[in-house]
Amino acid sequence: FEEHQEAPPLSKNLPPVAGAIGWAHSLFQRIRRTMQRLTQMDELASTDEGAEASARFIAVSKAIRRYELRLFDEWREGVGARAVVLLNKPILKATLPSGADTEPERALDALREGATISVNFDPELSQLMRESRYLGRMGFAVPETALNATLQEDKYHSYREALGGMLDSYKSVMSSLEPVESALLAGLVAEMHSERGIDLARGFRLLNWNSLSIPEYCDTGLRAINRFHGEVKGVKKNASIIRGVVRAIASAELFKPAAAATASPASAGSHHQHHDPPELSELLDELEKH
Repeated sequence: FEEHQEAPPLSKNLPPVAGAIGWAHSLFQRIRRTMQRLTQMDELASTDEGAEASARFIAVSKAIRRYELRLFDEWREGVGARAVVLLNKPILKATLPSGADTEPERALDALREGATISVNFDPELSQLMRESRYLGRMGFAVPETALNATLQEDKYHSYREALGGMLDSYKSVMSSLEPVESALLAGLVAEMHSERGIDLARGFRLLNWNSLSIPEYCDTGLRAINRFHGEVKGVKKNASIIRGVVRAIASAELFKPAAAATASPASAGSHHQHHDPPELSELLDELEKH
């Protein structure tokens, strides 16, 4: 116990504080079981060695209990205020290519500098809720703020899933754009980012994990992304048509070779049928259809 109490071995999946307390308590249980067997041996329990072992057991038990209470008290002291800070963080954040997170006020500008958007659920909040859950099971009185957050863990998980799905759709459609398409659709991208679309400013600044309108925000954002995706598909389809026409023009024989001047009318007609480029009016009609 004295050797490992500053860096105790933790059980798998246990958070640090609950894990350390669980380790210490397991040592106590092992020592207690040994002492119970010793006390059942009258010939040993009544000796000086038995009395010394009993005294050492009491001393170690008290040291372990003080250790457990100290760890819990240190955790409890600031956990309520920390939970409030973490729950008040915006639901979205922008991260620069350098890996640094931007301030919420600069997040929209940072997107033009190559920043990426992600869900802003701090891992510390996940750990705080896990500590609360395990410490509560151990019989400790978890502060109300931390306990309330833990009781809503499933709700926060569903919020994260919905926001993550919305951002996956956003990243998918944005990554599909060619540079020329990004320039062509810059106005629509700005509209998608605005309050008429995803309203990124709201996600970066106004909404936090206490907000009740996160599901509505995700639904509205997905609809805006789907509208933009429809515009992108239209642009890509027209671009494909134009590329096909350009290839046809590039491969067409616009001027007949000199030898073709003496060709028979039948062969000239056949040549005309196979190599004439599409008329401009045909190109315009095709584009108007899409």
